[in-house]
Amino acid sequence: MISFVVPAYNEELELRPTIAAIRNAAVGCDYEIIVVDDASTDQTAAIASQLGSKLVSIDRRQIAAARNAGARAARGDILFFVDADTRINEKHVSGAIAALEGAARVAARV
Repeated sequence: MISFVVPAYNEELELRPTIAAIRNAAVGCDYEIIVVDDASTDQTAAIASQLGSKLVSIDRRQIAAARNAGARAARGDILFFVDADTRINEKHVSGAIAALEGAARVAARV
């Protein structure tokens, strides 16, 4: 399973298209989307929940803390960190998986 972790602070305008892009990019994959709301004062958390994402709330105002909180909540074997204003596509996901599989093959030979 791939866990897409999206750290977010006041991203109500960006979150819908970002989650839609993740869903389109992950077609055919077993995945989850985790939105880490880091003390937003807008509708970020509500939108994440409405769109079926797993919501993790923190109050640190640090992107690293948000990423770490998302990683702790993740169930996937692969963590894919996506900024809330980034639109990924299928090539990003397949390329990352291919790179990981290639690294695993190299490590197995060492």
